Amino acid sequence: RCVQETGGINAEYMGKYFFLINIFLSLQQRMTQNAWSNKYQGGFCYAACQEVFSWYNPSIAVCRKGCDFGVGRVNDPKERTIAEDMCKAYTAELMFTFKGELDNLDDLRVHADMFPKNPKNIYRACLAGLRRQKY
Repeated sequence: RCVQETGGINAEYMGKYFFLINIFLSLQQRMTQNAWSNKYQGGFCYAACQEVFSWYNPSIAVCRKGCDFGVGRVNDPKERTIAEDMCKAYTAELMFTFKGELDNLDDLRVHADMFPKNPKNIYRACLAGLRRQKY
C-alpha cells in the first residue's frame, strides 16, 4: 500500500503510520510512569511499597502506582471506591482480564515474592499501594 506505482513511499500513509506509533508509545510511557521520579519524593507510601516486596520484585512499581491513585482519595469511602476502580482499569490495561474477574477476590494479602504474573496479583499489588497511602 505504501509503495506507489512509481516505486516511491506514500508520504501520507507513512505520516499516519508514525502518528499512530507515537500515540501508542506515549500511552505506554504514561501508564508505566509514576507520579514521582524516585522513592524519596514519593514519601512514606513509596517507602512502604519498597518494604513490603523484595528488592528485585517488579510489583514495587505497581504498588507505587496504587500510591499515586490513592493520593487524596483514601479517607473518603466514595473516592476510595474510585481509586479501587482505577486499580482495576490499570490492571486491565497491563494484562488481559475477563469481565468481573477482579470484582470478588477473597484474599487481598500480598507477600514479598508475589510477582505480577497474572491480573489478580497486579490488582493486589495496586491495592497494597492504595492501603499504604495515608492522606
